[in-house]
Amino acid sequence: MGKSSPVYFFWRCFDLAVSRFSGKETLKHPGEIPNLPDWVDQKAYSHEVSTSGFWPGNEMLTFGAFYKLYLSRTKRF
Repeated sequence: MGKSSPVYFFWRCFDLAVSRFSGKETLKHPGEIPNLPDWVDQKAYSHEVSTSGFWPGNEMLTFGAFYKLYLSRTKRF
């Protein structure tokens, strides 16, 4: 029962990404991210997710970068 998001674009940082969801629940996210309520992360990352994207950089990182986020209960997704 996996799903995939459409490609999405973040206007503020011009970040382009896509996410895939396996439908399997994962471990509770520990939260503790500054200025972000724990319940937001716990809801957002309650199921296995794999996100890939491209970020063109900014003043601090002057080159573009591809990235991958992977959250799973096991090492196999």
